[in-house]
Amino acid sequence: MRRRPRTLGLCALIAAAGCGPRSLSVTLALDPPADNSCIGVAGFVVTIKPLGRDPVVQALPNPSPILSKGACRLPQQVSVPDIDVDLPIDVAVDGFDSLQQLRVAGSLRVPSLDSPGEAHLVLGAAGDTTAGILVVDRSAALLDLPLAQVTAIQISSKSPNCSNQNADIIPRTSVQSAEFFDASATGAFAAPTAALATLTDGTTVFVCLYFAAPTAQGATYRVSQATGGYWQANPL
Repeated sequence: MRRRPRTLGLCALIAAAGCGPRSLSVTLALDPPADNSCIGVAGFVVTIKPLGRDPVVQALPNPSPILSKGACRLPQQVSVPDIDVDLPIDVAVDGFDSLQQLRVAGSLRVPSLDSPGEAHLVLGAAGDTTAGILVVDRSAALLDLPLAQVTAIQISSKSPNCSNQNADIIPRTSVQSAEFFDASATGAFAAPTAALATLTDGTTVFVCLYFAAPTAQGATYRVSQATGGYWQANPL
């Protein structure tokens, strides 16, 4: 005989004892990719779809971009109430850089919440798996303007003041659909391997930010390669 639905929470965490003292819950362990592809993730989008119901989608910005494999985790829990414990649930996790470029992805079907056992959602590299990461604290380029007012960004090592909008690294790119662009002052940007191959420790790059009015402002940075394999840009 089929049991009636119960109110419960579904958590998607690195580790947890439950969603709360009054919740019947299942905890999903989020396993990072085997490589360093989680480096540069500025936020996650979690989609939870119980069978027969509309999906619940939550965007989870990170306090700052992930810079090590061990830090590849969701910044907070996600829960869905009133799930029938006998029905399967599909869970998907996608991680994006500061320009909404896909870096990692994973999915899992939980057959039943009645006795789910230990569930692991394994993330793997996604998007352009050959891209490298450039990490920039944009405060120097912002001056006194808020990051939320930026409409586009450009990063170049060949074009001072970003006078050539198609110059290397990151050509002028709109940020209007980049959900995690203003999650923190520090941004992480996936760039083609060929563009980053021109960099060496001490190379100068130019970061330009564009605003709604026909104005732009920028700053000069010097790059160095970090232990995790990504490039770090520091203002001069």
